[in-house]
Amino acid sequence: MVKEGKIFTEFDSYLNGTPALVSIETVEDSLIYSIGKNKSDTLAFNFQPYNTLLRRTVEEGFASMSRNLISFQSDDAAERYSRVEKEKNWLEKYPLKYISSFIGVTQSSLSRVRASKNR
Repeated sequence: MVKEGKIFTEFDSYLNGTPALVSIETVEDSLIYSIGKNKSDTLAFNFQPYNTLLRRTVEEGFASMSRNLISFQSDDAAERYSRVEKEKNWLEKYPLKYISSFIGVTQSSLSRVRASKNR
């Protein structure tokens, strides 16, 4: 999930100009901006503030992917769910099917995790 006001891309697709292997779906009304790679590269070359924004977006994206990968390799479902609980309004805002997908468990597994936390 991407927090409100953040930039998102599927990096492999963006960098290599290939179709994305994942789909991006909004779960609430959203304003979406899109820019092609050629135009983005031109802006990055000619406009330093855009180049900085692009670099920071890539850095944040890779840091987030690294955190998620480590979490999926080392945390159990309950620990991943606890991370989601700490995010502002996610449990109230998003359907459980998206939460279960985000933490990498089935909806029935998520129900068990939630039930064990409420004991």
